[in-house]
Amino acid sequence: MSRIGIPKSADKATRIALQKFAAAFGKDKSPTFASFILSDLTASRLVQTDANKKLSSVSNLASWIAGTENEIDITNDSDGTITIDLSDTINLGNSV
Repeated sequence: MSRIGIPKSADKATRIALQKFAAAFGKDKSPTFASFILSDLTASRLVQTDANKKLSSVSNLASWIAGTENEIDITNDSDGTITIDLSDTINLGNSV
């Protein structure tokens, strides 16, 4: 178990809480959470990480989904959604 400094002046409840914290978050531990809130994120949006591993909401889904020139167009609707359009030149009756 990892060691954390617990002040000698801490009351019993604080000492117990810190010991439980150390046990749950010690080296090589994988704690499980029922839920948590990340206030910097936008509700109902995909989450991404930047180069510094900071979480952020995806603001433009079109940057995640690429179309194919002259076949599939992806348009950012600016409200957290995208529109996917097929080109007029695609023949849906063709088979491979």
